[in-house]
Amino acid sequence: MNSVPAHTSCWGANEVLRIPGAMRIRYGRNSPPVFEQAEDCQSVYFVEAGFVKLLRKIPDGLDALTGLAGPGDLFGEEALFGASRRFCTAIPMLPGSAISVPSPEFRAWVGEMGAAWPDVWKGAMQRQEFLLRKIELLCTHDVEYRMLCWLGDLGARFADGEGCAAVLPLTQLDLAQLIGATRETTSTRLNLLARRGLLQLRRGSIEIPSLEQLNREALLRPPGRARRPVVADS
Repeated sequence: MNSVPAHTSCWGANEVLRIPGAMRIRYGRNSPPVFEQAEDCQSVYFVEAGFVKLLRKIPDGLDALTGLAGPGDLFGEEALFGASRRFCTAIPMLPGSAISVPSPEFRAWVGEMGAAWPDVWKGAMQRQEFLLRKIELLCTHDVEYRMLCWLGDLGARFADGEGCAAVLPLTQLDLAQLIGATRETTSTRLNLLARRGLLQLRRGSIEIPSLEQLNREALLRPPGRARRPVVADS
């Protein structure tokens, strides 16, 4: 599977904070967005702690989850590559902090370091892989298979120290935005998986008691085909 970016940069927060203009931003689960889609693009962000979700607003009022950024990740990279407006909205998922760096100063700093550019490209490529994987699952597989795949991938990122279990800081709406289904369909499928003992539903989170069992279920289950070329719900 491995479709959720888990890129960790080679530099630490203290190093990033030394860049001219760098500023630490603290946030909680219910904090306002770090930035909104279509805002002016002036800074790039480095996650120090916690997680940030990236949502793309689409015309019918729904949102699509296009990425997750955790400790060591960059987000808002479009500011580094000449974009004038933000491609998505960045919303804190867990309490933590990020470091905002003006894009000209960040580019100059990376240029001076030289070896850091491959690390920036790596993060950008992993974000692209995330989106391509999402398109693949949306176009070819049904809701339950998509759900099992994404839960397994996210479980690997949020696994406990032994890698056996995980608590995902996702609401049912977050998961619906990720898998491309309605909230109602997502809730129904989650409850079915919970009755089979594959997960436990908590307020504001989803607990996976055994990642091995969940991944085995995804591997053994025949991939259900989507009913339409591009699926919003199935």
